[in-house]
Amino acid sequence: MKNLIKPLFALALTTVSLTSCMKDDNVDNTAEYRKQELQIDSLIKAQSIQIKAYAESNFDAPQQDTIKVPYNYIDNSTERGIWYSIESIPTDTTYEYQITNGNSIIFPKAKVKYSVSGLNGDLYIEDAEGSTYELGAAGNPNVINAIWRIAFLPSTIRYNGNNYPVGGLTNKGLKVGSKIQVVTPSYWAFGAQTIGKIPGNTPLVYEFEVLEIN
Repeated sequence: MKNLIKPLFALALTTVSLTSCMKDDNVDNTAEYRKQELQIDSLIKAQSIQIKAYAESNFDAPQQDTIKVPYNYIDNSTERGIWYSIESIPTDTTYEYQITNGNSIIFPKAKVKYSVSGLNGDLYIEDAEGSTYELGAAGNPNVINAIWRIAFLPSTIRYNGNNYPVGGLTNKGLKVGSKIQVVTPSYWAFGAQTIGKIPGNTPLVYEFEVLEIN
């Protein structure tokens, strides 16, 4: 029962593998999928070195995300390479993350102040006043990516007496009043895409402050 929901990192790996090489029932694409996962693994490990150095130098209370990426086609696993620092705990804990009867995560809408910067300090995006963002599939893909969901969601969601792992950074997830800094490999952000001022394959520093969530 506890494995019905794929954690976010597993969903992201599946998406990357299948979108880059369209499945053909008459073709065995295992070699291509394996190649892609090797590239992902290499990218995360390389960027993790820079990310650790940044977090230890710039975060007041750096914490390493220790969840591991379970690959599908290579006999290996690696930590996600994310570091974070909790700046403020929630002031309102009434919101609860939930799962539907069909065992899907219910992603919230949240009013959020946030910024995105490079490891060199360059500011790429800033919403200093706060706007409402939808974290689910309908969210703007040029804004919402895996690191938003990893940062916001709790590590597990309780449903029907079971705790389902969903891959969030913190035990309870972000709620009203939460402030967090997160530095991530590019894979969990925009990957190789260039989005506005953000170069492709660039580790990014996110800062989130939650004003409302529902």
